Amino acid sequence: MIRYILIILALLSFNIFAERYKGGYVNGKWYAFYNNNYIERNCIDGFENEPLGGCGHQFPFLLQKIELSVIGVAEIKNKENDALEILLKVSDFKIENSDYEGEIYTPYAYPVPPEKKGKPYFPKFSSIPKDEFLKFLKDNNKNLKFNNKEWVEEYEGKKVKFSGVEIIKLNLFGSFYREGNEIWISCVGF
Repeated sequence: MIRYILIILALLSFNIFAERYKGGYVNGKWYAFYNNNYIERNCIDGFENEPLGGCGHQFPFLLQKIELSVIGVAEIKNKENDALEILLKVSDFKIENSDYEGEIYTPYAYPVPPEKKGKPYFPKFSSIPKDEFLKFLKDNNKNLKFNNKEWVEEYEGKKVKFSGVEIIKLNLFGSFYREGNEIWISCVGF
């Protein structure tokens, strides 16, 4: 009997029964990081009276590591203070969720609605303050090598001109909310 109890405890200690986030719809809106349990539903629907009570997970998930393969950069102005920021064009990513051990998300392993399964999904990545980005590049001995390619894309309702760069892998930090459709990236840890 003691052996069975020890085996069960060993299995539970490795958390083998834990599932990755699969996402789900709440009131017709997709939430990537939602597992359809009562507490999460309660927080998303707003039934919880005290936001810090049982809904602490409603705040951003902190990400230990975001590996981005960058193929282009654009310079934009921050809407609030006109500070220059860098917008990255990403061709691949790997996100490690620090809240749940071992969860890694890529374009093909990201919680998306059933109709988007099997297709690569790229969440929107935030811009980074230009001075912070340049300091990160310098501190990590990274250089952007431009390849003379340019293109225009729409970002937040405006046309943005990207300059192509040779693929460079950047290891950054970030956070996201339960919707999971935008990743706030940072060059410095939290």
